[in-house]
Amino acid sequence: MRYSVLGSGSTANAYMFEDDTAALLVDNGFSVRELIRRAEEAGHDCTKLVMILLTHTHTDHVRGVGAAARKFGIPVAMHKNQPVNAVVLNLQPRIFPVETGNSYQVGTFSFTPFAISHDSPWSISYRISNGSSTFVIITDTGVVTPEMRLVAAESDVLFLEANYDNDLLREGPYPGFLKRRIASVKGHLSNEHAADFLEDLYRENLRKPEKIYLCHLSGTNNTALHAAEACRRLEKIGLSISVCEKNGMYTGILG
Repeated sequence: MRYSVLGSGSTANAYMFEDDTAALLVDNGFSVRELIRRAEEAGHDCTKLVMILLTHTHTDHVRGVGAAARKFGIPVAMHKNQPVNAVVLNLQPRIFPVETGNSYQVGTFSFTPFAISHDSPWSISYRISNGSSTFVIITDTGVVTPEMRLVAAESDVLFLEANYDNDLLREGPYPGFLKRRIASVKGHLSNEHAADFLEDLYRENLRKPEKIYLCHLSGTNNTALHAAEACRRLEKIGLSISVCEKNGMYTGILG
């Protein structure tokens, strides 16, 4: 089972999951050409793609979704209340409507959408499994909900947002209204939010994911060093954490 963060940050986001017979893409903020380049560099086979899972319609997540779906002839899964023209301005590609709490099967994968707290209507994220490995993505949310805690506790690999450092955001160049939006319950998780959540997750479940990736770092209000330092205390309980720098690629294999 190969998985990759093909890109993470405020510019473009995409995650890919591939086993022997099928592959899923979560979001795509890249052009089709750049998506293929990154996927191939990470060792993926884009011809195995069976579906794109869309979390929300902010540009850095949706920009290349319609074009990629048409290129590979695959459907786009998104919240049933999300307008079709949020992805494209016509009825192509085919839309696969989903709702939170339900589980769906495509190829060798199952996926379960869950709600996130973000300022984009009908925002969701996903628990993804191929039967032997389970992946959970928790980004673009201003709070961690009980449901997120439950799905995170099941993960073999967890992708968790660490968007901003509190001091860098407070002292940075953004106008006040934007700072408040980022730090709100409809905004993003800070480094400290991420670290506290991971510590609580371990204490409550005495189980740790095999791998944790800190994702969606702000290019203005965070650095990889700040994110890593916030989670330094978690080394004592043996959590394996990698910080995904903006526009970097990160690949792993399970099984």
